[in-house]
Amino acid sequence: MAPAEAPKLADVVRNVIASVATAIGVIGLLAAVGGAVTWLRVSQVGLPTQTALSVTPKHDLIALGATGLVIFVGLAVLIVAVLFALDPKGQGEGPTVWTALFLVVGALYYVVRVADFDGRSERILIATVIALAICCVRIARATGERFVPFGVTVFFAVLLFGAAVTYRAESDHPRVQPAAVLRGDERTGLVGFFVAASDDRIYIARLTRESRPGALYDLKRDDKTRLAVGRRVRCESGRGKAVKCVAAGKAAIALRRQLLADRRKTATPATKAKKKPKQ
Repeated sequence: MAPAEAPKLADVVRNVIASVATAIGVIGLLAAVGGAVTWLRVSQVGLPTQTALSVTPKHDLIALGATGLVIFVGLAVLIVAVLFALDPKGQGEGPTVWTALFLVVGALYYVVRVADFDGRSERILIATVIALAICCVRIARATGERFVPFGVTVFFAVLLFGAAVTYRAESDHPRVQPAAVLRGDERTGLVGFFVAASDDRIYIARLTRESRPGALYDLKRDDKTRLAVGRRVRCESGRGKAVKCVAAGKAAIALRRQLLADRRKTATPATKAKKKPKQ
């Protein structure tokens, strides 16, 4: 049996560069998706988009993008592995074409029958799926017998589809995240909708009487500050300044009650005696 041929240095370098570029591209895509979703969320409930984006930590944008795309990252790795097993040279013929067709049908079925998109979003996502599939097949045929360019293209095509799905889902269904803040010895605290937080600042949108996000509060944070943030809740109606988020507003008030109850439970006897009114 002839000994296995050692990989050429050029091939190794090319694969390393492709891996590094893919990793950088993934991080950039996560940050871009996180920024786009954040911009959409605040704009749909009438908050100043530029201010909200400027106060959101960059690592939060990456984390938000990762949350929306984590399933698609795993799916992209699986699809690339299957394609490599079927067509290790990445020629885009036979099994690769049938696999791509199967994936296209599956993506279209998800968009039309499984997910809850409106008509406009469905049309955008259908066009996205078809365009990405055509791009992948053409890249496969244009790069000859090199799988790496084809595999990277398929990987990012799946992620771009995931980014489009995440963005359109946010666009069709405005949601807010109820929040309550209790600082020091405040008797009532503040309620609203969570925007961002850092080690020393908290940003929440004030809850108006009409259950709409109001002015953006910039609150100083210290070791006595209590912050409670609930799960994201869908708003009942409207867009922009006309949006109404009644359920989320009630959830924010419930969070404040819980913070006050927790503070009473953890108060020391000395603190209770100090607050006791004089006879």
